[in-house]
Amino acid sequence: MILGGLVIPWLNWEKIFTAIAEYRIPSSEPVTPAGKVLLVSVREADRFSVTATLEPRGYSVLFADSAKAALDLLDHERERIAMVIVDTALGQTKRLRQKVRSRYPDAQWIPLSGPRRVGQISSMLIDVALD
Repeated sequence: MILGGLVIPWLNWEKIFTAIAEYRIPSSEPVTPAGKVLLVSVREADRFSVTATLEPRGYSVLFADSAKAALDLLDHERERIAMVIVDTALGQTKRLRQKVRSRYPDAQWIPLSGPRRVGQISSMLIDVALD
């Protein structure tokens, strides 16, 4: 018992815990940034679904709750927008689409319309946008 008491203070506990954590917590490969996505919607379910689907795949998501807010955001955004996802029930979406097309001609335009569930948006993004 005395021997155990003498060994314990000399151990580097930080290194021990770090080594144990490497085996307990699976390491994930860093995700390469894939671009920015602009989501224009007032629905929390849309925000959740788009974020949960795209962020793990390397996209960063920008949010706007109206087409006007999205237009203002585009005026200040300097990085490339890869995808624009828009709730078509909002007004001024035609004007927004024109601006997106002129400024980011390669950006994907993805309209969301009608009633929808979280899973539907994720499936659509995986099938259409990430293919």
